[in-house]
Amino acid sequence: MIWIGLAIVLVTFWLIYKNYETRLVLCISGIVMAIIGQFICGSTTTVAVAVDAFIKQLVNGGLVPTITTVMGFGYVMTYTKCSDHLVNALVRPLTKVPAIVVPGAVLGICK
Repeated sequence: MIWIGLAIVLVTFWLIYKNYETRLVLCISGIVMAIIGQFICGSTTTVAVAVDAFIKQLVNGGLVPTITTVMGFGYVMTYTKCSDHLVNALVRPLTKVPAIVVPGAVLGICK
């Protein structure tokens, strides 16, 4: 069962990487996991209960202000080009030693 969950997660990441609508992909992945849990694993939690729990958490009073604050901050950083400048500031030292870029990326992934 772990392999099926891992496959669903990997397919979800791949679809998001291919620029499919992120919210739709995540919702479908969650519904597929709920269906597998109910019908294949025999869970007592139905798909309807899982969707209701998702909706209740989506409109959670503490979650909405946090999401809107982060979205606003991201928009301001994009609008003022601060995110571009941060990336340039972090990448600029790598142009002086290009031989460590690939090994450094590989070591960063392996950790």
